[in-house]
Amino acid sequence: MTALCSASNALDVVSDSRRDAQSDCQSVVAALRDGATIELVAVIRIDDAGNIAWQPDGCMTEISDDWPDVLRVKNDNPSHGFLFKFDGFKKGRGIGWDTRLTTPLPGKLLKGFVSVTGKFPKVRSTDIRVGVLGEWGPWQPVEVDGSITSRVNVAGPSTALYTSIDSLNVMGKSKPLVAPNREEGSQPLASLAEYEVVAVDSQGQRHRRKGVGVWKDTQAPYFDLSKIDLSSFEFRLRPYTQWVEFKNVPLEAPVPDVEVGVTEL
Repeated sequence: MTALCSASNALDVVSDSRRDAQSDCQSVVAALRDGATIELVAVIRIDDAGNIAWQPDGCMTEISDDWPDVLRVKNDNPSHGFLFKFDGFKKGRGIGWDTRLTTPLPGKLLKGFVSVTGKFPKVRSTDIRVGVLGEWGPWQPVEVDGSITSRVNVAGPSTALYTSIDSLNVMGKSKPLVAPNREEGSQPLASLAEYEVVAVDSQGQRHRRKGVGVWKDTQAPYFDLSKIDLSSFEFRLRPYTQWVEFKNVPLEAPVPDVEVGVTEL
């Protein structure tokens, strides 16, 4: 098994293939420029008869009690879970995922470990992209109906992202899903930035999402407004600065070689 680097700037990434001294198994780790690392620890096949797991090189492994639960949102029926471990990330630094993966709900993570899920029918391997996020931009006020009547001042590379959001799509009344709208045909926001939406009450207090639902095959936050005197919504964005790509991740064994690379944005 090999771990290969295919980055746009080779000085900004170290591709690591670490051999376990106790076995022939190897881990797959991407090292970022600042020393932080992202490791693909295991692939988990989700089955009603019981989940099983293997390392990226195909070595079978036990599902540890230290791993976070494989979580899913309503109407999702994933076939596989993927366990990652993050080391050396500074406070406030974030990660995100491509749109094919279902991310965990807030408060369900163990420190350093993240479990995500996806549906992959009739394929033996897949590519997984992990995004490294920059700083949050300012809060943009939005009317209750989702319209934007005045724009917040935004500096730097996030300016174009903020102006590309036409409105918020508010789906429902008492427990609405709320997601940003962009021009039809534009690049999906999920590949450019992470967003956060909050509900703001008449006293100016921000209320975070109650959970996550699915809208047009994409996750969107939902809010329980039954006890909130809603005055407005707000959203903020933070762009991706790097993408780490794990290629040929095995969905069954025997497996192909896994490649890992980092792209600077």
